[in-house]
Amino acid sequence: MSEIAQLRTVWSGVAGSPYYTNVFIEPTIGSDLQTCANAWKSFLGDVDANCTTTLTWTLQNEVSIIESTTGQLVGADTITGGTGTGSASGDPLPRATQLLVQWKTNAIVNGRRRHGRSFIPGLIETLNVAPGVPSGTVTAATAAQAGGFITACDGAFIIYSPTHRSFSPVTAATVWDQWAQLRSRRD
Repeated sequence: MSEIAQLRTVWSGVAGSPYYTNVFIEPTIGSDLQTCANAWKSFLGDVDANCTTTLTWTLQNEVSIIESTTGQLVGADTITGGTGTGSASGDPLPRATQLLVQWKTNAIVNGRRRHGRSFIPGLIETLNVAPGVPSGTVTAATAAQAGGFITACDGAFIIYSPTHRSFSPVTAATVWDQWAQLRSRRD
């Protein structure tokens, strides 16, 4: 029996929002919950420099506590959340076109490597380079910022599988060199 915490970020201010990004933390195997929340806010603050000025994000103060082996909500905790706003000027990309951060673990489950994904909405058109892919500058910077988040959490940032009722610590992050199309956010 292990309890994990779900940090929820709500994105708003652009067409189709609100969007949600969930991050899971298991603080008994690494940094404490607030340290990871602060690192997540720092990551979002770095990323929003490439997002349209109409996009805002809010890391909620209330954290859901989930019993990992059942998937049931068993409590709540609080953190000092935060907010931020995009600071890039220019036309935003279509709402379904987003930057994809791929979170890697060393776990193999049912013959497949466990991994997670986070979609970063609201990036601007000038980051789209020929032949219609994210610029290498934005992918490299976002990958470095994601690596900083992983390091700050010291093993507590996890990928949780509700299907298998288990989790694994994140060991690395990559940023896809193509734009991701999040189907639930299509026009």
